[in-house]
Amino acid sequence: MIQGATALLAEFGGEWPNFHDAEVLRFAVERAADVDVGEVVVSLAVHLRRFEARGVCTVNYHLALVKSVVVDFRFTGVEDLSALDFNHQNVLEEIAFSEIDGGAPVLVEVTGIYGFEGRWRCRTVEVAGVSRGLNEV
Repeated sequence: MIQGATALLAEFGGEWPNFHDAEVLRFAVERAADVDVGEVVVSLAVHLRRFEARGVCTVNYHLALVKSVVVDFRFTGVEDLSALDFNHQNVLEEIAFSEIDGGAPVLVEVTGIYGFEGRWRCRTVEVAGVSRGLNEV
């Protein structure tokens, strides 16, 4: 369902991340230059971090940042777009992708904890890029 997913899976040891506590860095909507094409494209950049517990059950317990990546998503053929509350932080609960019948076959639901959230249907979902994130260790 998600083109280019292998690049993101490789960064997280074969696991698809749940996006909990990730932050949306960029949300952009554009249309095709040729009006006859009728194509709407959404770009979404998400900063993902993975932490590991260190010193469990000791006074030295802490969470250590072990992975920091920025994932660039590209959604094409977007329909029924709604987006709310883009702000200075945009912390997420999750990003859910579901296949649907008829029209645009993928439903994308971005659930926010603080700031941005959105929902849209689209024809394609692509991981357009995965790069080192902020504070990489």
